[in-house]
Amino acid sequence: MALTTRHSRWLPAPWPYVFNKSGIPLVPLDLVYAFAVPIAEMFYYALADKREAVRRNYARITGRDEHDPVVERMTRQCFRHFGRYVAEFIHVQSWDHDAFFAYVDRWMDPTGDAAYTQTIFDMTGWDYRGAWAAQGQAWDALVEEMWAAHR
Repeated sequence: MALTTRHSRWLPAPWPYVFNKSGIPLVPLDLVYAFAVPIAEMFYYALADKREAVRRNYARITGRDEHDPVVERMTRQCFRHFGRYVAEFIHVQSWDHDAFFAYVDRWMDPTGDAAYTQTIFDMTGWDYRGAWAAQGQAWDALVEEMWAAHR
């Protein structure tokens, strides 16, 4: 039998869905993270335009040169954290866990986080009040449209 997304009579749903719901929770999250980091490294090298955009943003935020080793390390860590974030999403999603979606719902809340960013500014002097740091956005029009359509 070919591996297709159609399900047979003995499966309650298509086989990828069944595997995701039954098999993925058996994999420890630490192992999932271990697989996510090399994949994130691959994307770090493959997506040069995104890497440069992240590097420019970190340089602007920290007030350092784009080629500073600290900015380079922060850029690489950004990709690694994103890889772990995606891996965790897939792992948690397989449990039908609403906490992750509640967290993302709070982030994507269009009312924003003006009160919190003002408090951070008042207490630390760090200015996260600009549009680049505002909650309620994914910094990618396609992602924002998909979130609005499917959530």
